[in-house]
This record gives sequence, structure tokens and C-alpha cells, in this order.
Amino acid sequence: PPRSTLFPYTTLFRSVPTGHCVRSFEGHTGAVESLCLSIDGRFAFSGSWDKTLKLWEVATGQCLRTFDGHTSLVSSVCLSADGRFALSGSKDKTLKLWETATGHCLRTFEGHANVVFSVCLSADGRYALSGSEDKTIKLWFLDWELEADAGARDLALGSEIGLAGPGRWPEHGEVVGVEERGEARTVGAELGGFGG
Repeated sequence: PPRSTLFPYTTLFRSVPTGHCVRSFEGHTGAVESLCLSIDGRFAFSGSWDKTLKLWEVATGQCLRTFDGHTSLVSSVCLSADGRFALSGSKDKTLKLWETATGHCLRTFEGHANVVFSVCLSADGRYALSGSEDKTIKLWFLDWELEADAGARDLALGSEIGLAGPGRWPEHGEVVGVEERGEARTVGAELGGFGG
């Protein structure tokens, strides 16, 4: 059940030096689970138990766009460095990559066996990283290609890159477990495998 301490589904924006609440963002119909700010501080992105993501204008508190597509609560969100794309993780076991300008879901990534608790994008937009209750971390290669028919940049199927087996990160320059496009093979690093 939703946690009563998060009601009534508002996101607060606070001034760090003073701690004063600058603005409230209202619009979600479920508890807000995850938040991030764009690098320039102009936009906020939120994920909620209502299964949606929302893009907000920080200066006004206005909801610019709602992103629908997950079939369960959204547990983690992040924005790309240029603010053009967003990544989300959900209890539905998937990650979704979104175009912020349109709200269009560009790609759904499947492979986790349980809720995806954490997601992030690399600064250059080439990789996505996800962590799940299934005890794996997955590194995804985002293969951007120019689609001739559409005449626009599109995303090919995300390839999954294994983390070189339990408890070991790849050596410098090492390529490990790169997937063929369109194939889904579960690989990952067991969280319990790390140690001295």
C-alpha cells in the first residue's frame, strides 16, 4: 500500500542554502518514488506509484509532459546530460528510454527478473546502467543509428553487456558478453559476489 508519509503526492523544491520550500509540484496520483534535475536546473523529472513519469518546469512548477507506458510503479528515473532523453526503471522489471520533447518511448529494455530499483545514463549517452532486486547490475549499450526511412536518429535494440561474471568488472579495453541485436540473454554481476 502507498506510504502515508508521502501523501498528498507532491514534490517539493527546496533552496539548499536556506532549506526553504521554493515550490511544490502537484499532479501525480500516487506516491513519488524518484526524482532528478536537469544539469541546468531548468527541469525536474519524477517517477511515481501511479505508473507515470512527469517532466516539470522548475521556474513555474508546471507539468510539461506526462509519460505513460510502464505497467507498474516507476521506481527510478534519470535524464541524459543534454536533457533530450530520459531513462526509467519500474516494478514491471523493465527499463524504458524516452524522448523528452515528445514523451515517446523509444525503447523498452527487458532482462531483469525483478523490480528495477536504480537506473542511470552515461554522460555521453552510450550506456545505461540498471540495478535490480534480482541481485544483478546490467550495463546496456545504446546503439544509436540513423534510420534512413524516417530520416531521424533512432535507437537500435539495446545490447546488454555482461559485467564479466560474478564479482569481476571488465579489464581496461576488455569486451565481454556483447549481445546480438534482438536477442535477450540474462547476464549480470551478482551483488553478493563482490568482495576483497
